[in-house]
Amino acid sequence: AALVTPSDGTLASPDSARRSELLRAAALACEIDAFDPLEHVILAYVSAHGSPTQEMYIGRRLAHEYAFDPVTKTMSHVWEEPDGTLWLYAKGALEGILELCAVTSAEREAALAANRVISGDGMRAIAVARKRLDRLSARREDDERGATYLGLIGFADEPRPEVRASIQECQKAGVRVVMITGDHPLTAHWVAEQVGLDHMDDGMLTGPEMGRMDETAFRRALRNANVLARITPAQKHRVVRALKEQGEVVAMTGDGINDVAALREAHVGVAMGKRGTEVARSVATLVLLDDNFKTIEAAVRLGRQVYDNLQRAFRYIVVFHIPIIITALLMPLLGAPLLLRPVHLVWLELVLHPIIALVYPADRPDSDAMRRPPRRRDEPIISGGVFRRLLAEGLLVTLAVNGSYLLLLGRGAPEAEARTVALAILVIAQVFLVLMQRSPGKPFWRNWKDGNRVLPWVFVATLGSLALLSYVPVLSNAAGLVPLTPAHWGLALALTALATLPIEATKGASWPCT
Repeated sequence: AALVTPSDGTLASPDSARRSELLRAAALACEIDAFDPLEHVILAYVSAHGSPTQEMYIGRRLAHEYAFDPVTKTMSHVWEEPDGTLWLYAKGALEGILELCAVTSAEREAALAANRVISGDGMRAIAVARKRLDRLSARREDDERGATYLGLIGFADEPRPEVRASIQECQKAGVRVVMITGDHPLTAHWVAEQVGLDHMDDGMLTGPEMGRMDETAFRRALRNANVLARITPAQKHRVVRALKEQGEVVAMTGDGINDVAALREAHVGVAMGKRGTEVARSVATLVLLDDNFKTIEAAVRLGRQVYDNLQRAFRYIVVFHIPIIITALLMPLLGAPLLLRPVHLVWLELVLHPIIALVYPADRPDSDAMRRPPRRRDEPIISGGVFRRLLAEGLLVTLAVNGSYLLLLGRGAPEAEARTVALAILVIAQVFLVLMQRSPGKPFWRNWKDGNRVLPWVFVATLGSLALLSYVPVLSNAAGLVPLTPAHWGLALALTALATLPIEATKGASWPCT
């Protein structure tokens, strides 16, 4: 901590009486059971430098407490000394503390200059004052007015080294990062420089500036401002609400009682798990257990991966059911023997489909997951262009399945043989369809993704279950199938390829994929 005297703005010497006085006053302005991280630092520093906090409280009684004022950004405690005298100790933002103190214009200018030096170095400056009271009036303005300004304490709180890279990843993903702080604009500027937030030109907005703007001017300024300094809790809520009304999806982080309104207003409220208050955690959508911005970036990446997997699973479900539904309806209408019996539907829906669906959660994230812009809020999980492609894929598979079945029946093949070949086409097609849905933008042979350990086992289980149904006598008799010959396998594979690969080859060119 940098300790600054009020007279000339120079650093106080480590052994000066003024330094001890400033530290003791700052400690007595803190909560006894401190929760705020800054107060923890003050009390720990005081204890480590010769004034254990428990000894400091001996003989003193906390007579009154004035809570943190979000407007002036100050708080104060009134202590009764062992001799019965009353002393008020206040700390907070320099601007707010100076309003309480009787200082000359020279002292005010020196304090403001020292504050600019501390804030310009990226430190958070806290001003400290005290006042002897003749009596406790319990009127805040009366008790605090006329206090003696003692000085400033600067707290170095450098951003974690990984924050800059995480912010860059979010920006590449189209996620706008806005820093909202109650600190001095110079401190906010320094932090923004360290983490790579663009805030030059019109990129910074202060709370006092916001207070002077009408709604139109404020919303115009908010479009470009990525750093907001000296912001009150009410202004945080106003910022979140304005961003939402501009069509943004807003995630808000916070840790204190003063952040509750903004956390509740945001689409996603993110509370700090380590230093966050209980009330902040209770209203938040998510609780960040490690208080690390990198975890937010990882959550965005994971969220996109989960959504991609859901999209592919839904696409597979759609195209999977097209040939099943049409086949189940078509054969009775044509007066042909049933191709799909109830046992086949049970096998397809309760065994084959769930097994194949295990592929997508095991896929690695797309390499471009954090290079794509955010999707629109009203974007359907399956767009019209994708649905048309899925419909074409499903209809071609349906044509191959039903065409082969009717063709073989027409040539005099036994019903069981025709059904087995048609069912083999349907099952092998599922393997192709899984690969096709894993690669939504390009043909799967041009966008092959390794590392999915589930995929080979799913294919073995899929084709193995077909082999069991056709080669094991008990199962084949129950399913109305016959053993597949090499010719049957070749025919099924050829027809499946003809039904799926032509559409797949045009993917990314004539068929919209997103």
